[in-house]
Amino acid sequence: MAWAKLALPMDGKVLEVGSLNVNGSLREVLPITHGIDIRPGKDVDEVLDACKLLEVYGPDSWDHVVTSSCFEHVEFWQEALRNAWGVLRKGGIFLFEVPTQRKGFHSHPYDYWRWTLPLLQEMFKDQKIISMSNTWDHGVGCICVKVTDLTYPQPLPVLGKPKEKKKK
Repeated sequence: MAWAKLALPMDGKVLEVGSLNVNGSLREVLPITHGIDIRPGKDVDEVLDACKLLEVYGPDSWDHVVTSSCFEHVEFWQEALRNAWGVLRKGGIFLFEVPTQRKGFHSHPYDYWRWTLPLLQEMFKDQKIISMSNTWDHGVGCICVKVTDLTYPQPLPVLGKPKEKKKK
C-alpha cells in the first residue's frame, strides 16, 4: 500500500482491474472510482472479464488504471493487459503490481504466472516511469505514465509459472 501512494495525485476516473478485496485494497490509499473483477464481492463495482474492457468501455476511456495482485490469476494475461492499457488515456497513470517466483501458489480462483523486475522494465521501457521496484518481499511493480500511442506496452514476454506449494 505504501508503494501505491507513489501514484498520487490521481484526478478523474480511476479504474481498478481485479478489485475483489481478498486481503486489503488499493482503495485504502488511491481514489478508485470503479472496480472490476471476474467475481462479485467486496469492492467489486462490476463483474467483468478484463479481456473485455475495450469492448465495454472503448479506448482512452479512463484517466488512470491500477491493478495489484491480479494478473497472476488471469489465464490470458496478455489480452487483459492490452485491454487495461487500451482503456487508459494517453497521459494517464498505470499502476501494475504482480508477484515474483518467491510468492507461492495461491489460487483465487486460479494462479498462472510470475514476473521479474527485468520483465517489467522491458514491458514499460517506452513509458515515463514514476517507480519501478520490488514492491514487497515477493512482488514487483511499475507505476508509469502512458506516453506512447501503443495499444499496449511492448514487448509482452513469456512468464514463468508459479511454483506449486509443497504438500505437508
